[in-house]
Amino acid sequence: MKTKSFLPAALTSTVTALTLALAVAPAQAHAPAGDARISTAFTLPGGKVYPEGIASDPRTRTVYVGSYADGTVYRARPGRGEAEVFLPSGTDGRRTANGLRVDALGRLWVTDSTAGVAVYDTADGSRLAHFEVAQGPGAPAHFVNDLAFAPDGTAYLTDSVRAVIYRVTPEQLAAGSGTLTEAYDLSPALRPDRPGASASTGSSPTGRAATSSPST
Repeated sequence: MKTKSFLPAALTSTVTALTLALAVAPAQAHAPAGDARISTAFTLPGGKVYPEGIASDPRTRTVYVGSYADGTVYRARPGRGEAEVFLPSGTDGRRTANGLRVDALGRLWVTDSTAGVAVYDTADGSRLAHFEVAQGPGAPAHFVNDLAFAPDGTAYLTDSVRAVIYRVTPEQLAAGSGTLTEAYDLSPALRPDRPGASASTGSSPTGRAATSSPST
């Protein structure tokens, strides 16, 4: 289950430092209780980043972090104390970044809750593909959130206000763009606890906390 919260900037930075330290230094996370140490793996530039998704590239040990506040994607290289801007705010019209993943071929996937998902070359930041949910009058509300990969390279993405799973196949990825299509409808099994609550995050549109149903 994934839960969003809007924390003060100072507390957010502390939580981020801990999260990233555990992400890039798992050995410390499993150290005996008496020997455990918490340290900053790296810092993110800016005072109100509100980091959301975190992804690592096992080939290069590079870590990518997305900003929920403005859609910036940061890159932290091994051995460096501060992350750098990899994809600036507004890249491809993105103003928020949710789930991030690096696939087996080293491509960075970035979801935008308001639109869909874009795929980037980690070497130069060029966009390789993008897929968007249906927009316009009559289109259902959506909040594209996290993603995961199947062994065959198919990407599956969750929606936090609709109990559906989207799918992007390798064939669709090769085509470069298209509509983000629904693969599974989980609404018979997953429902918000009350109208306006999120099916996977438990957050209402106003940002107030809400008890969540099982995650999609």
